[in-house]
Amino acid sequence: MLIPYNWLKQYVDFRLSPEELAERLTNLGLEVEEITEVDVDGHGETVLKAEITPNRGDCLSLVGVARETAAALGREVKYPPLEVVEGGGEITPELSVTIEVPHLCPRYSARLIRGVTIGESPAWLKERLRCSGAVEPGRPINNVVDITNYVMQELGQPLHAFDFDTLRGRRILVRTARPGEFILPLEGELRWLSPSHLVIADAEVPIAIAGVMGGEETAVHPGTTNVLLESAHFNPASVRYTARELGLNTEASYRFSRYVDPSGTVAALDRAAQLIVELAGGEVVPGVVDVYPRPIRPRVIRLRPQRCNEFLGLTLSVEEIAALLRRLSLTVTLEGEVLVVTVPTFRGDLSREADLIEEVARLYGYNNIPATLPSGASAVGGLSEEQKFERRVRDLLLACGLNEVVTFSLTNPKSLAQAGELWAEDEPIAMKNALSEEYSVLRPVLLPSILEVVAHNWARRETNVQIFELGRVYRDLQREMTNEDAVEASRLIRGRTASTLPLPVREQRTLAGALVGTHWSSAWNLDGGALRADFYRVKGILECLLQELGIGEYTIEATQHPAFHPGRCARLVVAGEECGVFGEIRAEVAAAYEVKERIYAFEVNLEPLLARTGLKRHYQPIPRYPAATRDLAVVVANEVPAAQIEAIIRRESGALLERAEVFDVYTGPPVPSGHRSVAYALTFRSPERTLTDEEVEALMQRIIAALAEELDARLRE
Repeated sequence: MLIPYNWLKQYVDFRLSPEELAERLTNLGLEVEEITEVDVDGHGETVLKAEITPNRGDCLSLVGVARETAAALGREVKYPPLEVVEGGGEITPELSVTIEVPHLCPRYSARLIRGVTIGESPAWLKERLRCSGAVEPGRPINNVVDITNYVMQELGQPLHAFDFDTLRGRRILVRTARPGEFILPLEGELRWLSPSHLVIADAEVPIAIAGVMGGEETAVHPGTTNVLLESAHFNPASVRYTARELGLNTEASYRFSRYVDPSGTVAALDRAAQLIVELAGGEVVPGVVDVYPRPIRPRVIRLRPQRCNEFLGLTLSVEEIAALLRRLSLTVTLEGEVLVVTVPTFRGDLSREADLIEEVARLYGYNNIPATLPSGASAVGGLSEEQKFERRVRDLLLACGLNEVVTFSLTNPKSLAQAGELWAEDEPIAMKNALSEEYSVLRPVLLPSILEVVAHNWARRETNVQIFELGRVYRDLQREMTNEDAVEASRLIRGRTASTLPLPVREQRTLAGALVGTHWSSAWNLDGGALRADFYRVKGILECLLQELGIGEYTIEATQHPAFHPGRCARLVVAGEECGVFGEIRAEVAAAYEVKERIYAFEVNLEPLLARTGLKRHYQPIPRYPAATRDLAVVVANEVPAAQIEAIIRRESGALLERAEVFDVYTGPPVPSGHRSVAYALTFRSPERTLTDEEVEALMQRIIAALAEELDARLRE
């Protein structure tokens, strides 16, 4: 909002310098960003550029800013004179106005001026419009259009002037557009309309886009003699939607999309008609067509002075609070201990007691309110269990040499498809108003985002990538609801306890990561081939994570997954619940991301881990008794997983087995074809005594017998 300094002084008497005025307005909430000098026909005009918040549509005019200035200084506003001299006749037989959609246009007013002479505006009018930014320098505008812009800048009410003789049927119809209708607006590019657009039409076609811009066909031109002035109040949301969809952002739409005083339509018409007669001649037809099917009444708000003082930490009297509010043109009466405040319609932002308390604070001065420390008992801050869990996971993965990445929760459906249709059973949730296809769905899985990061680095020759992300994925809860769930939801809704219903979208904590290339960029004394990412490094990272979280009841089993290599994929099962998958990404998927290297990746649902984690550390003393170690090499069929062998060993050993580690896997002679040898290093220890050779040997024999019986395993010779 541009505020010409000298123009503002016509509406309120003040002797503040531009800098002092800027400070006063800023303290009131109308932040002045800049003070400039505008060159107008050889002389300078001081202009203040202020940032007006969206809720203060009443300040998008010189009179509105004058009201704020007068309130701050305790002065009176000098409103522009309204002296309309009418001629003969009557407007009602000349024009009919019908509002079909009063919820979109609560009020429509019109005046008719006959015998107008279109010409150039006087210098003073053009100067003021240029200073206020309403007219571009050098742009030819006629006197009638200039006057409508002038009144808009002065009073805040956008107006539009029609060439009355071009209206078909001498009729104005406020309605929504019909399918297939279009309009050529004043800016010159054809716009197709839809039923969601509010228009001003004559008896046949649209002649203006309501609250946005008029049409070329009915515009005022040099040959116009009869002018119809429009002044209306439109629904802000409707104007905002139409302007955005049609790509037409105008001074009028800027004001209508915020708030325009519904009670000021006729006053703006009178002011414009008065100026048109003065500057363009003509005669005002008596009367105003004012269609107001849904009158907007002033709000009445009750303010408790004690509550006001409690909020602000002040001790203002009832009279002092009432006096401050009256300076804002509010009507205040006292009923017992309560102030009854009537809010004029130009203050659409005041609707409750807290708003009035804020007005008291603004006028009293925020700088005058004493600073006090918060009272009450202070609580020591801390992390929730969920936050501690996520930090532990993050720290562990960083310690394993991975780098954390953060990606968008919104993603591209094409990327999901590239990742092997990971969401085949969990179709992503589409956004209704997506900004672009790149960010049009909520991700149901995390791995595609990770693969995009790998591809981004690979395209820039960063071929050694070790990354992870701790984020959220989103599932459509309605698709997961059973019939019983639906019945229960209906019962809860009828019982008015909808707050207990699950959210339509379920967020799930998820961990995903990927490893490509080598672990270190250089290692002069190590074999580089041994340092490359592989299946077992990913497996080791996940096992370290489970150990760090205190989760011991888990298994790792071979599985199949559309994104992973069929023979190099496993799933993580915790307490009987599948919660993750890892392995080598299928070559076709890697190729879709243009990565010419093996990618090893994982994705884990952290919710089951969070429910079973043990984050507390427990002290365990150093063993007092020596350990007994044994090596065990058994030959089993290739399809027997090592985890199954280890499970039997642990079951038969009981609490005396401290550690079981695989140290060798061998295939080839003399091991039979289709079999392999798996060798374990077993450590036995008792916390109470030293184990004897006989006790350890008995445990070994029991283990060997169980393996032979259940897995048809035999000792390697």
